[in-house]
Amino acid sequence: MKFVLCKLLPVLILSGFLLPAGLSAYSDDTTQYTLGPIGEYRSSGSVDYTSLHLLGPIVKYESKADEYDVALRPLFYHSAATDREACLTDVLFPVFQYKRDENTRSFNIFRLINFETERGSDNNGSSFSIFPLVLYRKAESRPTALSIFPFGGKLYDRFGRDEISYALWPLYITTQKRQTRVKNYLWPFFATISGDRPDEKGYKIWPLFGHAEKPGVYRKTFLLWPFWFNYDERMDTADPVSKRYFFPFYLYRESPNLSRRTVLWPFFSYLDDRVKGYTEWNYPWPFWQKAVGDFKHGWKFLPFASDMTRNDNRTRWFLWPLVKYENQRYDEMTRRKLKIFFFLYRDLKETYIEPERERYRRTLLWPLFGYQKKKGVSHFYTLALIEPLAPDSEGVERNWSPLWRIYQKKWDDNGNSVTSLLWNLYWSEFRNDAAAWELFPLFSWRQEEDQKKWSFLKGLIGYESDAEGQRLKLFYIPWGIPLGNKEQPLPAE
Repeated sequence: MKFVLCKLLPVLILSGFLLPAGLSAYSDDTTQYTLGPIGEYRSSGSVDYTSLHLLGPIVKYESKADEYDVALRPLFYHSAATDREACLTDVLFPVFQYKRDENTRSFNIFRLINFETERGSDNNGSSFSIFPLVLYRKAESRPTALSIFPFGGKLYDRFGRDEISYALWPLYITTQKRQTRVKNYLWPFFATISGDRPDEKGYKIWPLFGHAEKPGVYRKTFLLWPFWFNYDERMDTADPVSKRYFFPFYLYRESPNLSRRTVLWPFFSYLDDRVKGYTEWNYPWPFWQKAVGDFKHGWKFLPFASDMTRNDNRTRWFLWPLVKYENQRYDEMTRRKLKIFFFLYRDLKETYIEPERERYRRTLLWPLFGYQKKKGVSHFYTLALIEPLAPDSEGVERNWSPLWRIYQKKWDDNGNSVTSLLWNLYWSEFRNDAAAWELFPLFSWRQEEDQKKWSFLKGLIGYESDAEGQRLKLFYIPWGIPLGNKEQPLPAE
């Protein structure tokens, strides 16, 4: 069955069919075929749009100008924009993913095997990794890094070190941070320390004893690790640091900018941060905490309640871990988060500061439903099996979520709405001057301006009414039996 539903663009926008949200003109050449969950086809020449859905959410094809999506859920999903030379391919997400744009190419397998190339920027190069066995990185601005664990390799800017070299790990490892070089033999048991100056030297026999010194810069000694430490660091700066640890009984850290004392680590501690301007007490951590100052202030009395503000971001717990409430403030917006038992219930609201208006809203109750409002369009759906666990995963949204959304509804503030139950076994579309609904394959009805149609069993019996009159349709015959002129409205009294 084919019908033309004029001015249908607001409904298509609500359906998420890649139409620009700013369009105000309506399409007069929209074509639609519906067979409930078996399949649906839509097209609109005025906006160069086509969509085909088969077997509910299983098979999908959509195109809009130079962009198109193809899916065989959950096995395969491909999205591309030819003008921007960009594409994305998922295969049984998150097993395999491939991305491409004008400058980069990348793929990953289970996030453990990764390959990426980058062109047309200051960091032209490529990288490949099989974590943690193989790491490779080549770039114009730095030496080539290669590691084949545990046989050997050289890495740069990894694990807090400028350079790491090793052979037959853990037999030999060399690390360098700034000018200090540490050579480990049978790591972590034996090591020697050297630097750019002859008087920088040290050694360790772990866990018995270790000492390293660069006069005027640092001096470090440990005995029976981790029980006793004596460290003096950054001695050549305006903020030299002294650390004295008799672990776990007493830990001391002192510098012009910060003081810290800990007794029976980690339970009882005191912190005075003179740069950020706050003090903090824990007695005992994590059950009772108090902070006073501009950067951080508040209190914790877990598991009953806590109220802590850090850099204008306020976090509150009630009956931890039952209820967590967060308020975050940024330059242009505020963000409010509510969580119940970590992921069981999530509510997120983002609001612009000036002028004050809602930017985004999302509510998730595992595993029952999800709700989202973005750019003036609201979307309610059920079920929500994975979304509360990975609320920001676009891969889950593309590949998995449509498979279990047995009911969906989208609507906006102008009265436009779309509803689907059991992947269009029942569907409805409403706006101010048009409406349509269908219970496949039993009955369908649609009305627009001066047109009205209904049919039983997809056309076994049907009725049409428009400016040309009224017609009865039987046995899927495309032309109808005239019933007379269109009914005229009764005169006003």
